[in-house]
Amino acid sequence: MPAPRGAHVLMPRLIDAPRREPLLTGSSFLHACTVTVNGISTPAMRILYALVLCAAACGTEVAAGDDMGSGSNQPPDGAAEFADTCATCHGADAMGTDKAPQILSPVVGYATYVVRHGRNDMGYPAPMDLFQVADLSDAQLTAILAWLDAAPRPTTGKDLYTRYCQNCHGANGRSGRVLKNIVREVNNLASEVRFGHGGTNYAARYDYMPSWTIDQISDADLTALRTYVSGL
Repeated sequence: MPAPRGAHVLMPRLIDAPRREPLLTGSSFLHACTVTVNGISTPAMRILYALVLCAAACGTEVAAGDDMGSGSNQPPDGAAEFADTCATCHGADAMGTDKAPQILSPVVGYATYVVRHGRNDMGYPAPMDLFQVADLSDAQLTAILAWLDAAPRPTTGKDLYTRYCQNCHGANGRSGRVLKNIVREVNNLASEVRFGHGGTNYAARYDYMPSWTIDQISDADLTALRTYVSGL
């Protein structure tokens, strides 16, 4: 219906809403922000990058300092480990005492077995206690065995026999822990040394014998050994 004459028509008035800026988040927010220090404004993102680089550099220096300073990541020293763990019974030079035999030039597999299981068949006053990994780590044991193996090799028949044979066959070649007379089997010495027997059955006291390569016991060493054993 038309409005009466003289009446005012009220039209709705459109009011402009305030303009909202898009919400900034994450890296966009950091790019938009600045940090003012002593009157100098610097983008926040640039400061963040600098802090990250500084933290990374400091972390690298600390790690390097740990490796070089504390020595915690250094491999064990075989000589030091032997002195701490073995020398009391086996002697400072590993040549044996009245408590335990000489153990130079060890057979690694067999020596490891003995260390981990202990032994009580050598005729010494007290048995050898076993060493668990918690007491002597694999790395420490490896270092000790490597140090023992690095000892100068004997060259005379007597010294070769002491190093490689006496612990099992006794000083006279007729007794020892395996109770086997090798004097009367001296002609089989070369094949026994080269091939051994018993495989890795280290617990077989009477059946296990390690084998040695020509690099460990040369043919000349075998000749010297055979001559010495024949004279026992």
